Amino acid sequence: MNDVKRGDILVLVGTRKGVFILRSNAYLHALRDGMATDDLDPCGVYIGTTTGQIFYSRDNGDSWELMIDYLPPINSIDTAIAV
Repeated sequence: MNDVKRGDILVLVGTRKGVFILRSNAYLHALRDGMATDDLDPCGVYIGTTTGQIFYSRDNGDSWELMIDYLPPINSIDTAIAV
């Protein structure tokens, strides 16, 4: 999914078991606590998947990039601003 561009359709579907990211025949699973936002403007959005990837958006979710791959399953994610 590191080729997601502005205008691509990216759908987050929440269920009791978590959030599913749907795009062009690609299905990734994130648990409820696997998504976080930061306090910057524009808002950064971060999603950790149960298959060990972290995806991020620096523009309120308009475009997405892969931050890191090959982690263990991500159960939760949070953000902080270093000062």
